[in-house]
Amino acid sequence: MICNECGTENKDDALFCANCGAELRRHHNGHQHHLDQQVQQKHQKKKDRRMDAKLKWHPGFVAIVLLAGVFVFIMRMDLFVKKQPAPLAQFVETRSADAKLEAKVMEIASKFICSCGTCGEKPLDTCTCNRAVEERQFIRNYLEQGQKPELVILALNNSYGWMKPQFASLVGDTVVPKAAPKIGTPTTRPIGGVLVEKPTALSANNTTLATDADRLEIFSHFNCPCGQCGVDELKDCGCKHPRGATEVKGFVDAKIAEGKYTVDQLMSFVEQEYGGRKF
Repeated sequence: MICNECGTENKDDALFCANCGAELRRHHNGHQHHLDQQVQQKHQKKKDRRMDAKLKWHPGFVAIVLLAGVFVFIMRMDLFVKKQPAPLAQFVETRSADAKLEAKVMEIASKFICSCGTCGEKPLDTCTCNRAVEERQFIRNYLEQGQKPELVILALNNSYGWMKPQFASLVGDTVVPKAAPKIGTPTTRPIGGVLVEKPTALSANNTTLATDADRLEIFSHFNCPCGQCGVDELKDCGCKHPRGATEVKGFVDAKIAEGKYTVDQLMSFVEQEYGGRKF
């Protein structure tokens, strides 16, 4: 033990300095107590830092932060998606490998103007908008079913209209086949500058009105008119393509719910609106 007064080295258990007589224990205890306090403070600081680190990077805390971040990201993306306008469904034009059939498609299309109303009334055979693709596919589907060009022209005009005025006589001279008779008192409406017949409702006592039990009978007379799903029979198809099975069946159901049309009338409505009827 070193004396703080004179620097003399003494025994460890000495109470007083052998040289100057100064009390050793008192000075030693005070110094030791000060050192102990410093050591304790250092240990406490290290312990506090370890606790802070544990709290900061605790797995539960990290998981909560990550979940909160994911939730905020999803909410922002959801708001972003809602703000974006829904893209228009693109109609797929499936061209045939038969060059003669494709030539007939373009020949019929050349007699019409695109009916979309937004492309500047371009000729149907050259327009590339979604509606023009849909109409050309409509022509192609009918021709692939073996329908005569004059019937295809009639069906296209009834469904879309906008026949070029110089070809109006093709509609006027074409007789509607017996499989799709004219129903009710005919009226006229302009489509693309051409007057065509429009069926009207029959009175309730004229014939039996269609019910839900007649749905399958109506569907069995048509192929799915969408031209995309590859399912021929409308009654077997459930596609949701534009002008597809779901849309056609909903159209029929709505007409049946009105309770004022016969089965023949409904088949004529579907033929005029969508086409795809089996002749």
